Amino acid sequence: MRKLLKAYQKRLTNLTSSNKSLLLLTLPAEQFMDLHELDFLDSRPSFETIQQLMAGKTRIPLCDALDSRYDKVNEAAKKLRRVARTAAFIEQERGSQDLYVGYPVVRGKLTDGTPVRCPLLFFPVRLSLENNRWLLHPREGEPPQFNKSLLLAYGYFNHVRITDEFLETDFEGFDKESLAFRTQLYELLKQSPLEINFNPDLFKNQLQPFQTFKKAGFEESQRNGEIKLFPEAVLGIFPQAGSYLMPDYGQMIVENAFEEPEDFFLEGQTALPASEGAEASLITPLPLDASQEQAVRLIKSGQSLVVQGPPGTGKSQLI
Repeated sequence: MRKLLKAYQKRLTNLTSSNKSLLLLTLPAEQFMDLHELDFLDSRPSFETIQQLMAGKTRIPLCDALDSRYDKVNEAAKKLRRVARTAAFIEQERGSQDLYVGYPVVRGKLTDGTPVRCPLLFFPVRLSLENNRWLLHPREGEPPQFNKSLLLAYGYFNHVRITDEFLETDFEGFDKESLAFRTQLYELLKQSPLEINFNPDLFKNQLQPFQTFKKAGFEESQRNGEIKLFPEAVLGIFPQAGSYLMPDYGQMIVENAFEEPEDFFLEGQTALPASEGAEASLITPLPLDASQEQAVRLIKSGQSLVVQGPPGTGKSQLI
């Protein structure tokens, strides 16, 4: 059942160019910020933020929230405030935490011509404002992870098998020192089915500015099947699925509460009153599938519920 749930969870991933986890050519101010803009705003090079994320530091200073002497600090703080506000709104409305630092950044095309420009790794983070300073914090219990949208698109469009084990690589066991971390990442990619050019710039302790592109110009400048890594880093909102059902699948996979697919659809029937649970059939104007029948029985038992599902799954029919 876990294997089936994982397969359907993958199908929720948006593999089109509208997914910012696959194609990020510019940085909308409400959702993203180039980390290199923080270079020496706190008397430290911007790459030190990446080093501290790899080291697992719990409080990473970024810049002051206000500096009457330095306008660049104020501009950076304004962008951080916007990103933090968007992240908080999404968490409140959807219950999902989608704020990540993406590094390094992939640039190129898959073999079918699909353009990709996105982070290879995601570091789950949150922002806080304390004593007039913006701070970055790794989210507790969430180690760095591969950009699963990129890996799934790579496997699908390049016709390469990406195993679940590789997709869910745990970077928590990687070395905390940044050069050793990057070396281990290089070795991991060499042994993987991914053909990605890990160039020497990745081993320099510095970030490059995030270069912006127009879509037409970007596609013209890239060649099919060639993918390179660049030492760019982005702080921003990267939803990991195009559906709000993704967290539900994740929870079911972790809990492993269902051994067979039928158990999933029958789950909750035991909570019905005996008279309802024992009812042989329902009289309805249209045929019902198992999940629709369960919803009707719950309503008949006096419960209130919200019905959610992708288009074409029978929500209107159920109502």
